[in-house]
Amino acid sequence: MFVRSAKRHIIRELREAVWPSMGWKRAMMYYKHRLLRTPGSTYKIVGGLAVGMAVSFLPLLGTHWIEAIVFGWMLRVNKFAAWVGTGIGNPLTFPLMFWADYKIGAYIFGVRGMNDMVMQPEQITWHHFAENPMGLFLPMLLGGAVIALVVWPLAYMLLYFPIRAMRRGYRDYRHG
Repeated sequence: MFVRSAKRHIIRELREAVWPSMGWKRAMMYYKHRLLRTPGSTYKIVGGLAVGMAVSFLPLLGTHWIEAIVFGWMLRVNKFAAWVGTGIGNPLTFPLMFWADYKIGAYIFGVRGMNDMVMQPEQITWHHFAENPMGLFLPMLLGGAVIALVVWPLAYMLLYFPIRAMRRGYRDYRHG
């Protein structure tokens, strides 16, 4: 009944995923309504959002959606919510997130006496990165993992009650 008569080409699907033709505001409203209408417990939806937000701090660009779905499956939370949660990581927030990843990872390596694992020039340039890519990547990976472990419970605690209230309001509106 609600199936397209002509299936969209994969290029069109990818373009829609990156830049929705309906506009960002309408796309966000669509995802909000879809999350509220998703069957399952509030725990599963909020847990999925928190998983997606947490994996966005890892410096593995291009794999956040896959990581969110895999971790969502492992933790038995809503995988669609995990996918939506990765939206916190975007071109506007990645610089700040990756800077925090690097600083925390470099600090941990420094405390452990492993300063040779960290790139420490005053200003990181492409030349420094080309010479020692792991000196930047390993601290970012370690820092991202630490931040992800902090973000998951924090996001869960901050999102649980508002999402529960919105779902109850939606349910009362639909059935009341």
